[in-house]
Amino acid sequence: MKFTTKFFTFLLLILISTLTSCREEEFAFEGVAPEQSLSAGSNVANLLVRTSYNDGSKDNIIDQASCISVQLPVNVIVNGTEVMVNTEDDFDLIEDIFEQNDDDEDTLDIVFPVTIIFPDFSEEVVLNATELQEFVADCSGENQVDEDIECIDFVYPVSISIFNSNTEEIKTMTLPNDKALFNFVSALENTDVVNIKFPISLVRADGMELTATDLESLENQIENANGTCDEDDDNDYNDDDCGDCDPTQLEDVFASCTEWVVDGIIRNDTNLTNLYNDLSFSFQVDGTLVVNSATETLIGNWTASGSGNLINVEISVQGLDDFNDIWLLNEIASENSQGRVNLIIGEDVLRFDNACLSGNGNGHIPQDISQVLTDGNWTVDSFMEGDTDRTVDFNAYVLTFDIDGNVIADNGTPTNGTWNEQNGGPFIEFDFGMVPPIDQINKDWTIVSVSDTRVELSFIDSQDFGRKDTLVLGKQ
Repeated sequence: MKFTTKFFTFLLLILISTLTSCREEEFAFEGVAPEQSLSAGSNVANLLVRTSYNDGSKDNIIDQASCISVQLPVNVIVNGTEVMVNTEDDFDLIEDIFEQNDDDEDTLDIVFPVTIIFPDFSEEVVLNATELQEFVADCSGENQVDEDIECIDFVYPVSISIFNSNTEEIKTMTLPNDKALFNFVSALENTDVVNIKFPISLVRADGMELTATDLESLENQIENANGTCDEDDDNDYNDDDCGDCDPTQLEDVFASCTEWVVDGIIRNDTNLTNLYNDLSFSFQVDGTLVVNSATETLIGNWTASGSGNLINVEISVQGLDDFNDIWLLNEIASENSQGRVNLIIGEDVLRFDNACLSGNGNGHIPQDISQVLTDGNWTVDSFMEGDTDRTVDFNAYVLTFDIDGNVIADNGTPTNGTWNEQNGGPFIEFDFGMVPPIDQINKDWTIVSVSDTRVELSFIDSQDFGRKDTLVLGKQ
């Protein structure tokens, strides 16, 4: 009997040891070394909480408060116009209405009740504007130092395993978003041992993607990123529009159309827009600025330098003193129907509208392309059909234009064609008959930019899902 008791005791000890070993092996498989475990109250745990806070500054155009956000969708009345805000992209609709008139006082009224969300993702229903103002008053003012870290974000999902030493349970979880990460880390107990499944990805506010391979590198990357960006904790929705802008982007936007009109200009609190509504501006890639009116053409210069929210745009055109200055690029809105470029100097505003998109052009012809093309010989520097580079097909060609609308394309064997500058707008048409490969440029091209040595043209093929072709001619 004694032997039997000892034998079963021995078997039980072996079984306990085996189960414990299996549990430890499973946990080790899910995680990393013990010193890499995430502990409640640790510095890295605190950084995870601060990085996953609900950012209330994104919707300041609605609630004027960075420590709360309004749950979408929400219905608002903007300068008397009803707007249903379904996603953050709809904030641009509010901004567009605000900018329609520079002389009015902008108003936004929320249609209550609404639900507000706090930094810890807790929620509360607000019944009227008075109640909302009570919560707004509890927030810090604009651009005040706060706990949330907005200069770096996690790329989800993030996988973790958790071992509770009291219950000896192991769980694996996949966290899909900031709310899930915040709730998980905030609820950690001292008895929890958590392993994050590395590597995980993060992205900084400047777009740089990072990879963390362990807790130490994760901690360092968050700490290094904190405070390196403009967290945009103010109530001016416009001022972060160029957080990712660069001068090349502005050049590309201006090059997309040869006719930009003045959508608004305010200098020293005086609205001067009506004085210049007959002008069209052509910002060319070589820095030339051509300004056309019904009676004259002015030639000047423009430059852009800097990065992000600190891009300076200098305009210099003799006779346009209200425009001549060093402006700060405030907005590039090339994706909406208005195609706007907004420049500011303090309270002064200069706003250009893309007439090719809006239809607000004055019908002025850009720089005289006929005079340019008929002066010398030209080669095809670039020809793109959508994403396909066809330039090599034209390497041997030299193009010679005459004032009567004739053009010769010579690659050893001359091909006669015609060209026609269409006076109804900034367009030019080529026709080389059915002679390949030169017949590939038989299109009605939009004139993008013109200089003495370079002509850029574009064509949108509506028969091929809006494919964009680009033709660049260079003077030989």
